Amino acid sequence: MDWFKDVKVGHKLMGGFAIVTVLLGILGFVGMRNTRTFSNDFASLYADRLVPAVQLADVVENLSSLRTSAYQLMLTKDVKERERCQDADRQRLAAIDDGMKAFSATTLIQAEKDGLKTWNDVYPAYVASRAHLLELQAAGRLAEAEALRGQETAPLGEKAIAAVHNLSQIQSRCGAEMNAKIAAQAKSAMAWMIALLVLAPLFAISAGLFLSRSIVGPLMHFVERATQAATGDLQVRVDVKSQDELGQMGVQFNKMMQNFEQSMSQVGKASHAITTASTGDLRVRVDVQSKDELGQMGEQFNKMMQNFEQNIYQVAKASQVITTASQELSSTSQAISSGAQEQASALEETAASLEQMTASVKQNADNAQQAAQLAQGAREVAEKGGKVVSAAVNAMTEINASSRK
Repeated sequence: MDWFKDVKVGHKLMGGFAIVTVLLGILGFVGMRNTRTFSNDFASLYADRLVPAVQLADVVENLSSLRTSAYQLMLTKDVKERERCQDADRQRLAAIDDGMKAFSATTLIQAEKDGLKTWNDVYPAYVASRAHLLELQAAGRLAEAEALRGQETAPLGEKAIAAVHNLSQIQSRCGAEMNAKIAAQAKSAMAWMIALLVLAPLFAISAGLFLSRSIVGPLMHFVERATQAATGDLQVRVDVKSQDELGQMGVQFNKMMQNFEQSMSQVGKASHAITTASTGDLRVRVDVQSKDELGQMGEQFNKMMQNFEQNIYQVAKASQVITTASQELSSTSQAISSGAQEQASALEETAASLEQMTASVKQNADNAQQAAQLAQGAREVAEKGGKVVSAAVNAMTEINASSRK
């Protein structure tokens, strides 16, 4: 029955309804067939047995009355009474003919056909003998009439009545057989109806239970797994054993749980990466395994950490450059400071030299005339001293400007 598991749920339900419908159809068909059979049998019993039996009973009655009227005609001397009896005999004869014709038109079995043949042989002879008997009576030939009655008419009349009784017995026997047949059919139909009434609900209930188990069982399994997943167990999966709607639902549930599990795994990895990054490890990266929102978030996180790492590297490099520049600036400042001190010492020496030179100039001025040649040399020395003073002043100005910087 593995193939049945792959049948769609709607088809299963329609199949169950179809089975119930078929069972009801069979039950109805059996009931209608039995009803039609009973109707036909009862119609045949009425038309072929009951009506002919009544007709034969009328024939027997009229035939008995006809035999009795023969005695009345023999005893009656009154003309009107004889005419009345003759009219009654004609009616009886017509009734007998009509009854036997109607009986002959019914469905006859072979025994009835044989009995009817006997009637057709005996009854016309009886009618003819009776007519002859009445003629002898009317002619006053009573002895001959009596002899004819005893030797021919009465025996033929008894044979005619016996033939009708034989047909009646055949009708009774056939009626009893048909009644037994109808009773047996009714019993069989009742047994079939009871069997169908018992088996149909049992089969319908069995089919319903089977359909219920094939539908409700997987559905309850799905509900159990969904409840387990609701508690946080993302590794739960549904056992898919069919390809119907429930099986397809189980497949989609498994895919959904797999996606949930992957998403939560990515969230956990991202959370761990962020925690690690918060401790200062800027080399941490998220393992991106999808292209959904979480995957895009992981990619953006990796780009952000890469930018952070690059920026921190540039900041560190710039800091190193600044540190080197600061060290160089400090060395330059120290060198400038040393140069300024040396220049200050040189200026002091120059100032002392100028004072000495000034004294010399004063002394030489007094003796200028006396030492023209010395004056000329002093002049040259003075000019050179002026240049030195100008250079010293310029150096002082530069030192002052560098100190301000």
